[in-house]
Amino acid sequence: MTRAVPKTWGFVVGGLATVLISMFFPLDGTRSIAASEIGEFVGTSGGGSASSGARLFAANLFVEIIASQVLEKDGDAVSVGVVDVGGVPFGSVRQRGSAEPALTIDTPFRMASVSKTVTATVVLGLVDDGLLSLDDRPVAALLDRRGVSCGIEGLSDIRVRDLLAHTSGFDSGREWFFDEVVDDTRELLGRFCSSGLRTLPGASYRYSNLNYLLLGWLIEDVTGTTYAAAVDSLLLEPNDLESFSFRTASALQSAEPTYYIDPGSNYMELLGAAGAWSSSAIDLARFARILRASEVDRGPLSSRMWAAMRTPMRLSSGGSSWSYGLGLRLFSGGSWGHTGSIESIKALMIGLPDGGSVAVLVDGDRPERTDDLIEIVAEAWWMTHHVGFLIAIPPT
Repeated sequence: MTRAVPKTWGFVVGGLATVLISMFFPLDGTRSIAASEIGEFVGTSGGGSASSGARLFAANLFVEIIASQVLEKDGDAVSVGVVDVGGVPFGSVRQRGSAEPALTIDTPFRMASVSKTVTATVVLGLVDDGLLSLDDRPVAALLDRRGVSCGIEGLSDIRVRDLLAHTSGFDSGREWFFDEVVDDTRELLGRFCSSGLRTLPGASYRYSNLNYLLLGWLIEDVTGTTYAAAVDSLLLEPNDLESFSFRTASALQSAEPTYYIDPGSNYMELLGAAGAWSSSAIDLARFARILRASEVDRGPLSSRMWAAMRTPMRLSSGGSSWSYGLGLRLFSGGSWGHTGSIESIKALMIGLPDGGSVAVLVDGDRPERTDDLIEIVAEAWWMTHHVGFLIAIPPT
């Protein structure tokens, strides 16, 4: 993510005024819980000092800029989680009107394709443990063990790294996940097998949810347990990521935001390891920070695997400002993370170059593109660092 200066000073002045007002007087029909109301998450020290006051002000300003911008674009609900460079988490949740159920900072939102980073982390951990190799070619065996006959030419050449990097050659198959009635994964695989590979394995980038559905099966075969149980024991429990849950049911569950769901949809059941995780924004931001700790061998991965995860496999081209590694989007300026979108769900997890991390989880028709969330975060970062501290700590 590039930390661009906001397009106009009008955005700065107008946005700052809107946010400062909304921090104390929530805008038309919105409910808000801001960082100042979450003492257990703010964790500031030196009570009453200028530095702690500035930190709290900046925390509120940052999350409220993001939340206000999303609701301004007709989002119905937004949860923002941030872990600052010192490791302190804070957040905000806003929803429009009196929608039920009432949301809190602990409310899990569906994260859609941000789930792929969760799956990739577990796979790379198994590589660290010597139970897998990035150059293993498991796809034919995965299908055979599940009784799926697939005579695609090149199937046996697809490596684990190709599945992680979306260079397997499989079609995107988006219509089979979301637009057409597909009864189960067996029928889904049948359609991919009939379609064949679009490119040779390893030759080019083509985003496909099937890659991560297969990686979920691979995790099951290697660990001898269910995918969800393996992720829980290998990643979530050791890191106290308690709000994470694997929700393979398209129907709404209690205490979820009121997502729009097309009647008869079963995409959550089909996506599995590619897109069926939920979490609070706070825990998703914490996950990004935990993952970053792998850089010094204190996270879920070795520093070698962390470096491999952030090595571009899909190179930027045609003006693109990002590339793709092994389960991570790699943005210009040194940021990394993932985005996700299903119907009214928009999700972003991003690690910033300065060591902070951000998660934004949205229910609503706007912003239309998840990449718009990246721009909103960039503008909020700029305003917080260049305006917020000037207000919180007057020049001496």
